[in-house]
Amino acid sequence: MTTLLNILYENFKKSLEERNLKQTSERFAILRAISHLETPFQFDELKETLIQSKYHVSRSTIYNTLKLLEEIGIIEKHLIHNKVYYSLLAPDQNQFTLISQNGVNPVEIEEELIELLISYVNKKYLTSIKQIKISFIE
Repeated sequence: MTTLLNILYENFKKSLEERNLKQTSERFAILRAISHLETPFQFDELKETLIQSKYHVSRSTIYNTLKLLEEIGIIEKHLIHNKVYYSLLAPDQNQFTLISQNGVNPVEIEEELIELLISYVNKKYLTSIKQIKISFIE
């Protein structure tokens, strides 16, 4: 996870510099908290994670940082069962999610099946995708 976190930090830092925005400790604390959450997550889960880590950040700072992270492409916003969820867009990682009435959970899929899915899509659509993100809805 440390390597992923380093990559996310560098991408975030670079994007903040490009936008002439300050690199505040609050923004990086929010990114660190997100990287430790199971994705997808809701705002309240993120807020609770920050509180538990003894990092108090205002609701508006969290919302604004989530919006910024979404614009940069570090996280993605979803509307699932009329609730807003966010998920980390981890570079070079396939993501699979099970969405049911009981909640939203990451799903482990065997590497062989992942390769089969990617191969099928590449052949069918004459493309060359390298990673996939799939949500399964019950």
